[in-house]
Amino acid sequence: NYQVKEKSPHVAAGLLKLWIRNLPEPLIPSHLYEEAVKIGKKQSEIQAADIRKFTSKIPVLNRRVIDYIATLAKEIEKLKDVNRMDMTNIAIVFAPGMLQDPGDDPAVMLANSKYEIKFTVALFTHFPHSDESEASR
Repeated sequence: NYQVKEKSPHVAAGLLKLWIRNLPEPLIPSHLYEEAVKIGKKQSEIQAADIRKFTSKIPVLNRRVIDYIATLAKEIEKLKDVNRMDMTNIAIVFAPGMLQDPGDDPAVMLANSKYEIKFTVALFTHFPHSDESEASR
């Protein structure tokens, strides 16, 4: 039982980011990293069907965590006129922890970061799927 005295949302956000970064396996498993980047590289808008197909490959527990983070992201975005956190800015914060390039080439990592962000925006926008979200609770 903890008593939290800190009122800053930055502390809570920092703790959530730290927890995500320190998971033994990223929320988007390493073996799916390249597929996520490929989706992010799409020239056209990423569709809900693309995300639904992709997320069906993610372990159930990871999908549940992503469900809560996506729901939180949508709530944060509702206040974007006040907090300046639109979905792209939220994705910039969360993508590095959720998607971790299994390679070690800094140039590739940098090049892929924009696709990771685009993918994360689509993930948060199209997830949870209303039928799946209700069934998993």
